[in-house]
Amino acid sequence: MNQQQRWRRMLVILAVLMAGSLGCNLTALLPGAGGLATPTSPLGVPNVVINSPPNGSEAVIGQEVLVQSTAQDSIGVTRVELRVNSFIVNTVSAQSSNGERLFSVIQSWIPNEAGVANLEVIAYRGLIASVPARITLLVRQSAAQVTATLPPPSGVTLPPPEDRTCRARVEVSGLNFRTGPGTNYPILRVLEAGTLVDIIGRLGDNSWWQVRTGLEIGWLSATYTSESGDCSLIPVAVPPPSPTPRPATATPTATFTLSPIPGSPTPTFSPTPTIPDLVVSAITGPEVLQLNATGTVGARYTVRVYNQGTGNSGQFTTSFRQPDGSVIQLPIVVNLAPAQYADLGVDVLFTASNTYRLEAFVDSGAQVAESDEGNNIRTLNVVVTTLPGLLITLPGGGLALTPVGP
Repeated sequence: MNQQQRWRRMLVILAVLMAGSLGCNLTALLPGAGGLATPTSPLGVPNVVINSPPNGSEAVIGQEVLVQSTAQDSIGVTRVELRVNSFIVNTVSAQSSNGERLFSVIQSWIPNEAGVANLEVIAYRGLIASVPARITLLVRQSAAQVTATLPPPSGVTLPPPEDRTCRARVEVSGLNFRTGPGTNYPILRVLEAGTLVDIIGRLGDNSWWQVRTGLEIGWLSATYTSESGDCSLIPVAVPPPSPTPRPATATPTATFTLSPIPGSPTPTFSPTPTIPDLVVSAITGPEVLQLNATGTVGARYTVRVYNQGTGNSGQFTTSFRQPDGSVIQLPIVVNLAPAQYADLGVDVLFTASNTYRLEAFVDSGAQVAESDEGNNIRTLNVVVTTLPGLLITLPGGGLALTPVGP
């Protein structure tokens, strides 16, 4: 028996042992045998409760609903997911990759149809999911049909509807308020979920906001905030010097003098042309999903198109390739100035377990003359599963999740 055959035999024995250990619990893991399959852990699962709105509240089509929840875990909650009628509409991740033991979030959802909406909030530690916290809302066609106004969550101040000041609302508890736009800058203090601050500046890609709260000016990561008001005129701000600058490297320079050749024409110089360059800077949304009891799962993805060039883009289209291979057109963007972006939302439905590649193609109609026509496509791989991962103990006491099944 050669070395390769020995390895194969060891793998077969290991698979048999694993199957035997799972045999008595396999019925509970199958989606068709009493509910959703969820990974289990000897360390327990996270816990989550919905603090607001109350069960049975009323909402209105087109008006924002704020769902406030609190999740806890002995190790750390890494993300909190909001689902409406089994469709993922909002996901918030913890600031730390290790998660937060106590994690409060405010998640936004805008209803688009009247009727009963079943909301679920699920907290995760990696792939380990909590028991969902559930409420039901009744969505009305108009505000005139609402019998009781939906109050904002505790600690949240809503600006007047006519106030168009550009503001950011903090969506997570303990958001770091820093001296500059990056995790390497010192923390001034932390802001609680629901805090409303004025946006006065931004990075060019809108990944960080320069904000004012009281008399303090600092920076917040845009990942953990939602914006309101008119933010179209917010200027790009110059960040403060990095607290950990790299040492300068001396570069030798050469000096020379240009002398015109007698009788040659005087050279003329044209200004650098302003040319747009559109890219899909990100496709954001869940990358690992589990089919529900009906064999489907849906999620909302956001395609961010960004103009990294030096000129205005003008109008353009963006296409999106869905899991079944069909291509749809996302909303038309009228114009992007340099360093501006637009977020285009798309709802995606998955109907089988597989690894899918979602694809976004900016300027799919070739309407814009760009400085680089080869950087218009971005993809995102999404894994859809039916069974959970198997939690195993690694040498040294660490934990890892490995797929169950072929």
